[in-house]
Amino acid sequence: MPKAKTGLTAVIADLKFQNNKTLDTLSNIVERVENLENNNSATQKSLASMEMRMRDMEIKLRSEKGERNIDLSKKFGLSEGRICQIIKS
Repeated sequence: MPKAKTGLTAVIADLKFQNNKTLDTLSNIVERVENLENNNSATQKSLASMEMRMRDMEIKLRSEKGERNIDLSKKFGLSEGRICQIIKS
């Protein structure tokens, strides 16, 4: 029959057990935070892509209404060449 742990040995065993539980909890929290960060990154990329498509549609619409490419490039902070690419796409 195994000898029961007493005194300092029992305290050390209990501390090791508590430490392992804490490490497991921290590991779980880190994993959840990483998942949230990954989801947030994907959401931001999707949002940026949507904003760019809306910008491109606005550029095309303004061009169709007769606004000059030079004016569009100044308004949107893009080169005239990029404005032309957007209009032709």
